[in-house]
Formats: sequence, structure tokens, C-alpha cells
Amino acid sequence: MAGASDWNGKIKTAVITGEHPFVVEDFHGFFRSIPEIDFYPQHMEDFVTDIGSSRHWERETTFGHPWLNYDVIVFYNMHRSIPDPSDKVGARVIEVIEKLGEMSTGIVMMHHGVLAFVDKDLKKGWQPWNDMVGIQDRTFNSEPEHPLSADVINPDHPITKGMPSWDMIDETYMMDAAGEGSDILVTTDHTKSTSTLLWTRQYRKSRVMCTPLGHSRKAYNTPQFRQIMVRGIQWVAGRI
Repeated sequence: MAGASDWNGKIKTAVITGEHPFVVEDFHGFFRSIPEIDFYPQHMEDFVTDIGSSRHWERETTFGHPWLNYDVIVFYNMHRSIPDPSDKVGARVIEVIEKLGEMSTGIVMMHHGVLAFVDKDLKKGWQPWNDMVGIQDRTFNSEPEHPLSADVINPDHPITKGMPSWDMIDETYMMDAAGEGSDILVTTDHTKSTSTLLWTRQYRKSRVMCTPLGHSRKAYNTPQFRQIMVRGIQWVAGRI
């Protein structure tokens, strides 16, 4: 896909955080334990101003297109306010995110990443994020960790191929289901959760995988969650 892999053949993966707390040891440990990837965690503000992206490519801007350094970008941030174009960093976030998909870099929206950039006062989501996630109204309520039955409804997709349904414990979001243009892979009938737990999309030239799962160690230690994350990263990178 994007062709950013290092010589070792691993999938070079940026994991973008910010504006939401998490257990660092558990979260970093989860990604570092995946042998198929090289893991580069960073805040959104650092990602969009990554001057390293100018080293090997001609650029239209001073900082260039930072996603060209990576095969896959995993968004685990939860910025609430829509970026302010009058703010220097906000303007840069707008510039970078609005150009995502131009170079087919894989995109993964993980857990609270699907909720980012929804103005809590206006109840309006930022359109590029709405389009990547595939949900136009992303207003939500959250619930503490619940036992979920995750039902695989598409066992033929490369991410879920051959997988049986499974049970797990995770935080849940009550929100709209993934909409038009989404390939739904896993669902649940839990009354305190959105019905769609895993789906894929095409965003311009980029493959996208979205899941509201992935709150804590309980999720990370679930073998099936680990499997969908590993396969999902591989799939959006064009490896499977």
C-alpha cells in the first residue's frame, strides 16, 4: 500500500493518542507484543508536525505529509473540539487529516478514536472523521465494562476469516451503527452497545478498519480482540 516499511519487513505503524487517559504500560505492551509491526506511539500534535516526513519526499508544505513515514495509522485519540483553523496546531491538524487517503496509507480507528472530534456543545462531528468512521452522527453515551457477545457475521473477510463468535468484557458506546459504505464484520445485540463492533471501509485510496473495542487490559488479553487488531493492521496495510 503506502510502501513505508523498513527493511525488516514489519508494518510501520503510527499510533496516535491525545486528550484521553489510558494505562500506558498495558497499551504500549499490547502493541509491542505484536511481532508483525513496528510501533511508533505519538500525540496527534507531534504527528501532524513531524518534520522527519520531509526527508525522502518532495513536499508542498514545510512539514510535508507525515503519514508517508508509515504503512498504517492507528487513531486512539479523543480530541473533543473540532480543530480551530486560527490556531497554528489546529490548522496543521486540519491540513493533515483532510489529506488523509491520498496515498493509501492504512487507517485504523480504535475504541475512543471513533469518537474523536465531535463538538460536545454543537453535537456535530468533524466531517472528515465522520467519513472515515462511516457514522455521520457520532454522539454517544458510554457504559463501564460489560460482558459482550461478539457475533462474527462475515467469516469470509480476511480480518475475520474462519473466526468463531466470542465473548469479552469491554467498555461500550451507545451510538449509531456504522452506515452506508461499511462492510460489517462483527455485531452484538447488547442493549448498552452500538450494534456494530467491527467494520471496514474505503476512504479515498485508503483501507479503513473501525472498532469501538479496546478499552483496557481485559480487551487486550482477549485472544480474538488481539487477532482482529493484528489482522486489521495487516489488511489495511495490504498485507492480507
